[in-house]
Amino acid sequence: MKNEDNRAKYNEKKKMVNKPYISLGGFNKITEEIRILRGKADEVVQQIKDNRETETGDESENVEMIRLMAERESISEKFCELEAFLSSCQVVDIAALPEESEVVRFGTKVRLLELDTEKQFTYTILGERESSVRDHIISHLSPLGRALMNEYVGNIVSFDTPNGERELEILEISRHK
Repeated sequence: MKNEDNRAKYNEKKKMVNKPYISLGGFNKITEEIRILRGKADEVVQQIKDNRETETGDESENVEMIRLMAERESISEKFCELEAFLSSCQVVDIAALPEESEVVRFGTKVRLLELDTEKQFTYTILGERESSVRDHIISHLSPLGRALMNEYVGNIVSFDTPNGERELEILEISRHK
């Protein structure tokens, strides 16, 4: 009995540690996406109802009904996936974090110098769901994100890429706004 209690406590701690991180801004974006999906779902349900009222015959032969049912299923799957993510994630309010800019952490913006090419890059480190190449946001779990975590200005980090190892120097750390 005691082993089962200890195993349950261990599994609960493990679940908490493995919760995906997301910024409050990212959480709010997903919440808005869910709201929009609800509206789309309501529209599709109404279209299905209208189609049933106007069409006669077997629904399995009604091309429009088949399309609507597939769309409803797709919306439902996306809705469930987003709801499951939000119920299992750890929300980080970046504005509430200390004004520390000496160490790379979740929610920081990092300016980097690639040593081979002398090019500079700036990335914000957030959660996996918030990653965006276009917006220069990387996940704290990406190879570069992992290499940067807990590092300081002036440190050189290296990480593996499909094209080989890259080395970057940390030039500046600031808090993401």
